[in-house]
Amino acid sequence: MNPAKLILPLIMGVCLGMMPARAQQGIVAAGGESSSVTGERMSHSAGLTDYIFAAGPSASMQFGVQHFVGTPFFVPGDANCDGAVDVLDVIAIAEYYIDHDPQPFCFENADVNADGIINILDLVGTVNLFLYGKKYVYEGIVSAEARLILSSQGIELWSDGTLTGLQLELVGSGSEHLDPELLLSGHSLFTGGSEGSFRALVFSPENAVFPPGMIELLRFHSPGALPYWGEVVAANVNAEQVAVVTIRDDATGIDVPEGGFSYSVYPNPVGSRLYVRLAGFREGKVRVALLSMHGQLISEQTPADSHTQQLQFDMSGLPPGVYTVRLTRAGEHYYEKIVRR
Repeated sequence: MNPAKLILPLIMGVCLGMMPARAQQGIVAAGGESSSVTGERMSHSAGLTDYIFAAGPSASMQFGVQHFVGTPFFVPGDANCDGAVDVLDVIAIAEYYIDHDPQPFCFENADVNADGIINILDLVGTVNLFLYGKKYVYEGIVSAEARLILSSQGIELWSDGTLTGLQLELVGSGSEHLDPELLLSGHSLFTGGSEGSFRALVFSPENAVFPPGMIELLRFHSPGALPYWGEVVAANVNAEQVAVVTIRDDATGIDVPEGGFSYSVYPNPVGSRLYVRLAGFREGKVRVALLSMHGQLISEQTPADSHTQQLQFDMSGLPPGVYTVRLTRAGEHYYEKIVRR
């Protein structure tokens, strides 16, 4: 009998190691035994299968495995209750979030930040635990606000280079049929949902960060009516929550029935030229202003006549970020958030 199994209930302790394992054999679990990982179990994820199997049968890989000698019931990160913290626990947490009901599942272990919720923060914290033996790896990390832009084509992300994980929820008729494709190598995508709801986790099994700046994150292959944002949570490399601005780009503008006034602002995200199209207004009664990320006035225009007008703003000299278009009409203000690439 394996001596480790005999002393497992008797001795409490923690041992951290980077344990080699054959790519086709799985991951070394508590007591040094191999825990089999099958392609079938991983088939619903994008990227994580490659992380485990891509090296081929003759190659070896290094996995961080946090071993625990003692009871497995209160081990932070040990979501699958096997006494070790490894990539299988990351899979269990991802499956739990998308309602795949992994069994067994130790909720208290999976909730590594002890907030009573299982989400992307716990998943990133678990990756840090099995790679580095601690949840918080880097000191002094301050993450800038991230931005997510939802359009009929997919989802784009702007971040500062410290973000490593996202959980997304979209709601609306047909949102469960979006059929998303992850456009980011080195990361994994887990998706789930029910009627009128779509959920996704995007993360790296090595906590690699998203590239800084604006990137295409997901592409929809079966778009229908544009859904709405639900809950969104972003995690940085320290498993800390990062603020996120969500933008829904339906490319239709906003119609105001009274007097037939309407406008549209496009493209969004924008490159060097931003256009504002106006219709149904009285001469001299509409002002269109471009505001900075801090609300400061950059430029303002007033249409010359009451016919359909298309105004143009030059944004080529402005840094990437979130800007605001403000329309003022009859004492009322209308606002549109614009992302500069």
